[in-house]
Amino acid sequence: MADENRSEAPKVAEPSFYNLGATVVTIHVGTGRVPFAVHKDLLCYYSAYFQKLFNGSFREAKDLLARAEDTTVSTFGYFMQWLYTQTFVRYKMHAWERVAISTTDHYANSFNPPYLHTLLDLYIFADRYDIRLLRNDVMRSWQKDETDWDEISDEDIIIKAFDNLPHGSPLCRYIAQYYVALCGRNLDSDEEFWSKLPKGFLYEVVRILTKRLNSDYKFDQESCDFHEHEDDDEKSMCTNERKLSEDAECGF
Repeated sequence: MADENRSEAPKVAEPSFYNLGATVVTIHVGTGRVPFAVHKDLLCYYSAYFQKLFNGSFREAKDLLARAEDTTVSTFGYFMQWLYTQTFVRYKMHAWERVAISTTDHYANSFNPPYLHTLLDLYIFADRYDIRLLRNDVMRSWQKDETDWDEISDEDIIIKAFDNLPHGSPLCRYIAQYYVALCGRNLDSDEEFWSKLPKGFLYEVVRILTKRLNSDYKFDQESCDFHEHEDDDEKSMCTNERKLSEDAECGF
């Protein structure tokens, strides 16, 4: 969702299990309109999109019903888990997900584990429905868990990200910078590979290479620059948490 299409939603109090309202809304997900029931307070706190939809003058506010037909049941299921637990489950796919993967060729030509696609789908979902904290958590997961996955350079990931996210998206910037800095491809070869890639990705690669020539540019894989902070205090807190995490890993 492009920034210019976003407007500030009214601030609402962070819900907890002590003050969570009893109102439940239903989201019909996917082309099959699979129903998901979710607490309105929780959904509206994290999603500016649903906050405006269910607290405005729209029909959805009266019916307590909305649709997310551009989202898969799998992606919305992972979102629901994050919404209620603030965590992701890794590699614990339901039986129907395993069947879906094994009976389609979606991953047949991709070197990426399904989890990487899951994270990307979650980020795209969070962009469409304006869920900033989910975008940040997905971004941190990429930064923390995928440090050894050179498969991030796979064309499926690049094309999906740049075709579905706005120009300047933190995840798109991360993918391009990761590619240039760590993936080890010969940038002068593989014309067939380059010909398939979105112009937005090519622009980012050229911009990064130019910056490297003209400065002491260095890719900081875990930088807070790839997060969306509400204010300077939140950014400072994020930076401090990263330092504490690094100190803990070093045994300090």
